[in-house]
Amino acid sequence: MFMIQGVVAIVGRANVGKSTIFNRIVGERVSIVEDIPGVTRDRIYANASWLTRDFRLIDTGGIELEDASFTEQIKMQAEIAIEEADVILFVVNGREGITREDAFVARMLQKSKKPIVLAVNKIDDQVYKDNIYDFYNLGVGDPIPVSGSHGIGIGDLLDQIINQLDLQDEETNEDEISFSIIGRPNVGKSSIINKLTGRKSTVTGDRPGVTKGKQWVRLKGNLELLDTPGILWPKFEDQKIALNLAFTRAIKDEILDIDTLGLKFIEKMSDIEPEKLKARYKLDSLGEEPLETMEMIGRKRGFILGRNELDYTRIAKTVLNEFREGKLGQITLEVPEDIEEA
Repeated sequence: MFMIQGVVAIVGRANVGKSTIFNRIVGERVSIVEDIPGVTRDRIYANASWLTRDFRLIDTGGIELEDASFTEQIKMQAEIAIEEADVILFVVNGREGITREDAFVARMLQKSKKPIVLAVNKIDDQVYKDNIYDFYNLGVGDPIPVSGSHGIGIGDLLDQIINQLDLQDEETNEDEISFSIIGRPNVGKSSIINKLTGRKSTVTGDRPGVTKGKQWVRLKGNLELLDTPGILWPKFEDQKIALNLAFTRAIKDEILDIDTLGLKFIEKMSDIEPEKLKARYKLDSLGEEPLETMEMIGRKRGFILGRNELDYTRIAKTVLNEFREGKLGQITLEVPEDIEEA
């Protein structure tokens, strides 16, 4: 059982390896890792531990000055994470040296008055070792050379984080109260949280499956709130079986979130029968994510509401009904191998 003793936020410009370090510390692949700036668009929370200390780790979106339309969102997310954190882990790219984005982030962090641990990432070769000294110019403390992808220096980094958390213990509020909001998908849990906090702390939208993972949000006073993804069909231990039953309408649509069910079906079809899905909805290719495919189907069928918004409920009902009516062809949702794995 985790006994959370502090919050650490990972902050830095886009594509410096924050998510790789996050995953390395947490010990599993939680954040999306790509060489595309701005991949982590929202905050991701996870529990981590080092030695005898448990703490909460926040991965923020990268701060990027050029992308004006996106920068304000990322900056806001980073500022909220900084507000929530007891210690800030500032990540920079040791191979590229100090950039103006790094300097921008450093100034923002200095104003926060929070303890800062500076990680100079991508130092996995002696050639780059001397580069770390340039980062003293940021004015946020001693740089620690690390390689998130190879795990080099992560122990030293965690030692420094724990030291900083220990220094914050005297200010820890032992009377903090934690509670969570749960419910089926797409009923407005995140919207309620945003109303309680008075700011856009969590991502909301009418699209199915918007809340992808757990998110801790600090409220006023000593309250801490956990937002969770929607919960489906708790009577079934095996969610794959529950989904397959729901796809065939063995579980009535009236008691389910139809938008999310349609999204899950498109995800399933993308895995087992992608060609039939493309053929039925006249798609040249499928989207990189199931939601993108769902939106492509909606545009092909003209399921558009006002302001050019897609009617996700109509899309979901259409793909499910056409599957049930056999219009997508003969499809087997389970094979013997699936049963053996279960």
